[in-house]
Amino acid sequence: MKLLYTFIFLHVTAALVVVDSSLASSCLYYMKNFNWGCGGTGQSMKMYMCRCHNVDWVGSVANCMETQGANKQEIEHAWKHLATRCLQKAHVVFTVDELEQYLENATQYMIEPPSNKTTRLHLPISVNYSAYKIFKTSFDDINHHVFKSQWFGWGLVLFWGAYIAYLTISNLLWRIFRVSVWPKVARQWYQKHIMQNTVFALTRGELVLVSAFVIQTVLCTALSYTVSLPNMYINKVYFLTLDLIGYRSALIAFSLMPVVYIFGLRNNPFCFLTGLPQATFIKYHKVVAIVMSLEALIHSAMWTAYAIRDGGYKAWGMDDYWRWGVVGTVLLFVMLGHSVSFVRNAMYELFLVLHKLFGWFFIIAMWYHCESLGWMGWVYSLIAFTAYDRVVRLFKTFFINRGYTQIEMSIVDDKIVKLTVPKSELHDAFYKPGSHIFISFYHWPIWYQCFQSHPFTILSSPVESQGVFVIYVRIKKGTTGSLGKLRGDEKGNLTMWLLIEGPYGNGVPTFRDSEQLVGIAGGLGICALLPTFQHNPSGSVLYWAVHNIADIDYLRRDMEFLINNGTDVRVFLTRHGLDDDHVLEEKYKFVTVLGERPCVDDWVAEGLELGKISEKTDTYVLSCGPGLMDLDVQNSVSARSVVGLAHSVHYQRENYQW
Repeated sequence: MKLLYTFIFLHVTAALVVVDSSLASSCLYYMKNFNWGCGGTGQSMKMYMCRCHNVDWVGSVANCMETQGANKQEIEHAWKHLATRCLQKAHVVFTVDELEQYLENATQYMIEPPSNKTTRLHLPISVNYSAYKIFKTSFDDINHHVFKSQWFGWGLVLFWGAYIAYLTISNLLWRIFRVSVWPKVARQWYQKHIMQNTVFALTRGELVLVSAFVIQTVLCTALSYTVSLPNMYINKVYFLTLDLIGYRSALIAFSLMPVVYIFGLRNNPFCFLTGLPQATFIKYHKVVAIVMSLEALIHSAMWTAYAIRDGGYKAWGMDDYWRWGVVGTVLLFVMLGHSVSFVRNAMYELFLVLHKLFGWFFIIAMWYHCESLGWMGWVYSLIAFTAYDRVVRLFKTFFINRGYTQIEMSIVDDKIVKLTVPKSELHDAFYKPGSHIFISFYHWPIWYQCFQSHPFTILSSPVESQGVFVIYVRIKKGTTGSLGKLRGDEKGNLTMWLLIEGPYGNGVPTFRDSEQLVGIAGGLGICALLPTFQHNPSGSVLYWAVHNIADIDYLRRDMEFLINNGTDVRVFLTRHGLDDDHVLEEKYKFVTVLGERPCVDDWVAEGLELGKISEKTDTYVLSCGPGLMDLDVQNSVSARSVVGLAHSVHYQRENYQW
């Protein structure tokens, strides 16, 4: 029972460090300076192996805690700290009740502490308050520094919490009531000056946000070091400075761990609350991950310098918490390294697997790093977020989408395949127009793709059977490249099994009669815009730049549906057709053979003019195409925004690649 009690006790006790109990640390450091026959006054395992077996030392320390403690709760917590210290350092098991018995026994033989601390003690000693006071002051200062560091860490969490709360309120007010928290002039100024992209792949607004976060982190790391000297924990300025910076950077890094994880989740709940796409949170995920990694590096560097200069590196390097701390720091920078865009794009499928595995391994590293130091709550949060994401993914796969599903694949041409997927019974209850899904393919010729889950935009097209949804896949590399190598029957069709995980995305908004909708798409980016226009066809304008005639052929019926329901559809073929251009334009009345890359600024200008002529209050420009095309549209919208005009223009990027 004693061993069971001790096991439970160890897992509920706070950190076994000086900051766990100021009272316990003060008494331990006060008593270690006397001669207990252990040959030294250090804090090593060897010293504790000697002291914890010395009943006079145990009774003296327990008495110090009892006489100097402010209340019963503080005293018992200090005793628990002592018991934990002896168990972990000397493998000696004490319970709180046993320590109280040691105290009662010691009071019968208690003597005054000798003035000569080198005198060998054979009896328990009391506490000289005037000599003890500096120990209490020293550890109170250290505790206050750590407490302050914890709140600095929480302040960074609250930074993002406040931003998400603002976005949530703003999103709900706009979606439900079309009420903005900012006046129209402020929104127009923001669209014109802040929505433009920067060289960091962030808009100016996003750059201001992350810059504020970085500045707050730097200030939290660098300011308010108020521990005074002399300090009985560490009396040398150099080592004390390293220790304080090490604590500050560690607690800031710990605080940011859950922010990194939740921003990177596939099932990020903030996407629904704020209306922001996952791609935006991935940007924030990267920024916070970089800041957290740098704080972890500072922490590791401070303690490495301390250990080397102090001469204890070899001893500390043998401890599990030290080794796992090194593993965690290395993992962070490995993950950052393989997340660089050109590395990630070169091995995207492998990147997804490795990033996931490294993330799980990092949690393990932090568990073993922190279990003897404390602050396990941050580690528990990582486990909770990871488990939540997995449970939701399983729910979406096996409950909403009924698990393994047989679908039909049609080979349109050497660059496009079409997947026709039967809807589950719960499809209409959970899916919204514009949703996207992740698919894992279970087909023998490409069996290795079952380990991947690839994102696809779905089309619940009104011209298709109501019992299915459609996915058009552009053949590139990785998973889509594997699909392109498959061969079907004489008509190019084949069936396969897959697992569907979804839905994801916030769906498409319903635009009002007073709002003009303009879409600009490039290639298969049209699939991301079609649900929005199918849901809001009347009075909308859709521009589509396409390179292949085949793309027009297989989406012809969808284009005709939009035209018949009031959408002005304008398709531009960016290369000359294989047939006579005039014949092609006669066949498709909505197609113009352009033969070159279009000027999207002209389309934005024309869409805005149509909105003004129609006396609309707002024009929403949506785009999805190659990255440069989306950037051109975004910059064009910003440039053509006029502050103070009755007519407002808004930009929404539907291309969520990252």
